[in-house]
Amino acid sequence: MSMYAVAALWFVKIHPQYVFWLGALAMAQIMLVFTGIMALLVKRTLSISKSSLSISDFVDTPQAKEVVEEALDNK
Repeated sequence: MSMYAVAALWFVKIHPQYVFWLGALAMAQIMLVFTGIMALLVKRTLSISKSSLSISDFVDTPQAKEVVEEALDNK
C-alpha cells in the first residue's frame, strides 16, 4: 500500500489535473473493500432455480423463525 501511495503522489505531481480521478478511484476502491467486508459479516442465502430466484438474510430454521417472531412481537 505504501508503494501505491508513492506512485499515486508521483502521478499527481506530474499530472495535477488527474487529482479528481485519483480521488474518485480511491473512493471506489474503499467502497469495494467495505462491500466485501460487509458480505463476510452478513449471512445471506441465495437460491436459484429454473423458475425462481430467492435471497434471504438468514437460514430458514425454527430458531431463526422464533427470533424474528419475538422481535416482531416486542415492537
